[in-house]
Amino acid sequence: MTIPIVYFIICGITGLILWIYMLQIIENKGNRVNYFFVRPSQYVKFWEIIKNESDNKLRKKYKKIFWWQIALIPIYLIGMFVFIEYFG
Repeated sequence: MTIPIVYFIICGITGLILWIYMLQIIENKGNRVNYFFVRPSQYVKFWEIIKNESDNKLRKKYKKIFWWQIALIPIYLIGMFVFIEYFG
């Protein structure tokens, strides 16, 4: 039973770190952010920042942050369904 809990913690902490890092980038670019509520507009703002970034290294870094956040959603959900079926 500890494997699902560890999986939940790893995905949760990773997602939270990426989320806070993304919001700090948005905030540093002069936009208002809300750290407590996930809003699609924050993803849109971050994507606009990525498109407008002139430094290729930063653009690649920002894209990795963005796509890892998107990828963590199905990774987490599929993994938890597997654990529920296997351990449940």
